[in-house]
Amino acid sequence: GARLPAGRVPQVFVPGVEVECPSPEVGADVAVTGGNLLNVVGHAVGGCPDAGIQGVTFEWGDGSGDKLSLDGGQEQSFQYRHQYAQPGNYQVVVTAHDTRNQSAAWRQEVVIETPGVTAPALPNLRGRIVSAPEKATCGENLGDAVQVEVTNAGQAEVGQFSVGVYFSEDEQVTAADQLLLGGREFVDGLAAGQSVMVPMTGRNQIPTTVPEGTRDY
Repeated sequence: GARLPAGRVPQVFVPGVEVECPSPEVGADVAVTGGNLLNVVGHAVGGCPDAGIQGVTFEWGDGSGDKLSLDGGQEQSFQYRHQYAQPGNYQVVVTAHDTRNQSAAWRQEVVIETPGVTAPALPNLRGRIVSAPEKATCGENLGDAVQVEVTNAGQAEVGQFSVGVYFSEDEQVTAADQLLLGGREFVDGLAAGQSVMVPMTGRNQIPTTVPEGTRDY
């Protein structure tokens, strides 16, 4: 036969005989996740076979509440989430309501330790070489033969920044690599999601100290 919740007394129903239907039962587990989000997972059972669970209400202890409508089945599992704005101790009350207008409540205190924190929007600049000579010699001025495009892939506008053209012995081009002489330009700013072509108007001279070989821009 079916398993009954712990501590529950089985009821015998005789056709034609009115039997008082016991109150429903409800229980839940709660967990606080990142951003002070409370996750409630619970289960409710009606007191009689014909007394299904039609809904669950939630009191969060911060002055707010929610209601979850269910389909009236005798056994119901449910899940709900609530976001707390401030730290503190909150008394959470979960109440199951059956189709005979009887109810049962489950209570637990939850502790919210830190206020919700929203990560700040930041810019994210990405540059790429649009065109550049495939061959050059040491000491050569590349001038405007080098064209650079910069994209702000972040979520915030950026103020003035500089763009430099470097030679690298590998594909990982960093500021530690060899900067072309006169190979730096300044941009006043760039909005989030926008791109700009940066005219490299300087000499962009390859230093005479750069050894022969293949280099990445």
